[in-house]
This record gives sequence, structure tokens and C-alpha cells, in this order.
Amino acid sequence: MLASNTNRLTWVGITVGIIAALGLATTAIFPSAMDSAQSQVKHVVIEFVDPDKGFGINNPQSDDYQYNDDGTAYLTNYHQTSKDVVVPSTIHYGGKDYSVTRINDGAVQGKGINSIVIPGSVTAIGNSSFSSNNLTSVSIPDSVKSIETNAFAGNKLTSVTFGSGLMNIGSWAFQNNNIKSITFDDNLKTIGSGAFQGNAFETISLPDKITSIGDWAFTMSDSGSYVKTITAAPADIMPGGINYNANAFDTGVVWPK
Repeated sequence: MLASNTNRLTWVGITVGIIAALGLATTAIFPSAMDSAQSQVKHVVIEFVDPDKGFGINNPQSDDYQYNDDGTAYLTNYHQTSKDVVVPSTIHYGGKDYSVTRINDGAVQGKGINSIVIPGSVTAIGNSSFSSNNLTSVSIPDSVKSIETNAFAGNKLTSVTFGSGLMNIGSWAFQNNNIKSITFDDNLKTIGSGAFQGNAFETISLPDKITSIGDWAFTMSDSGSYVKTITAAPADIMPGGINYNANAFDTGVVWPK
């Protein structure tokens, strides 16, 4: 196939071995065809392109994503080689544009990635989706409503920025990182068990709308640093409140007056 307006001659869906054979035999078998092609293209590069992958590392493989009838797509298994990942907001596949709305369970787990850009189309980040990598910071866009179990556990995070749409942080979602300070948006309602266990907090402020904090959510980190002071919190989750959980923090934490 000769790509229009380019100097690239591409054979799609044929094995590399067949292409090599074609390269040797074409002139002898189809001289007129080659003369015609050469009259249009002076420098021709013949290469094999897997139709499911396309050109370049930024072109997502089709089997990296799940394509849904409603026009959405989920990142299901990251196969690319880049350690600095940029998830696209839309993907053109099979003649149709799909909006990437979810990072599926385990999609980028243990891939050795160093950075991640999550687009504003994503509304949910699945279980263990980015766990066991080398992330040092992450920014969650306003579109994300839920970060699920173990989503970012076992990285090297020191900085996390939450968007305004986030309502739920799942159990163990940020366990075993090195986060020292964090700001929760006012719309956050639940923090799961162990969500921030094993970090380096000393002081936190809890948003007004939060109604549930799970067991061990902010307990001791390996370094011995833990939440010692809560500077702000709604009455319902403070000692004596209807949603108070004595197991959410280590003993000795100081609550606001």
C-alpha cells in the first residue's frame, strides 16, 4: 500500500519474511509495477506494520484497550515500551473515535513506569491499576470520581494532587509510598481501609463532606512518621461523632477543638 502524500511504501498484514521475499523478487516478477511506483516515489522504505499497532510508540495497540458499544474505551493492559506514559483522551480505532473513561484493574501494574498523565476523560481508576511502579508524583484530573483498591500502592510517590470530582479513595489505594502532605478536595466522601498506610504524614486536613474513614487509613509508616495532628475535620468523624473510627489513626493523634 502506498501512503498518499508520503514517501513511504508500506505492506500491511504480511509477515516480515514475505516482505523480504517480495523485496528480492518484485523487480523480476512485476517490472512494470515497480517502474510505476518508482515514477511516483524516489526513495521508498518498505516496512512491515502490524495493523493492530500502527506507527510509533505513541500509537496505542488495539489490544491495550477494551472498546465498548457506547463509544467508551478502557485501558486494560499497557504494552508500550515508554516509561513515561501519556494516556490519550480519545482513540481512533476501526473508523470510530472512542473516549478513554477508565483505567482498568491492573492495566499498568508492575510496568516500571516513571510518570503518568491521566486525561480529563477518565472517571475511574481501577484496582491495582498503577501499583508497583516508580511513580514519584501524580495529578488526578477533576473528571475522576473513584480511585479503587491498591490503585497506586507500592510506588515512590511524594506528591499527589486530587481533582475536584473525587468522591472515593479505595482501600490501600496509596499504601507504602512517601507522601508527606496532601490536600483533599471538599467533595471527597470516603477513604478506605489502609488507604494511606505506610506514608510519611504528620499533619492532615480532612474535608467537610467526608463521612467514612476506614481502619488503619493513616497509620504508622516504615520511617516512624505518622499523622500526629488533624488541623480540620467535620464533627461526624471526630471522636464522639456518628462516623468516628478509632482505628483509622495511630493513638495520640490530636484532633481540632
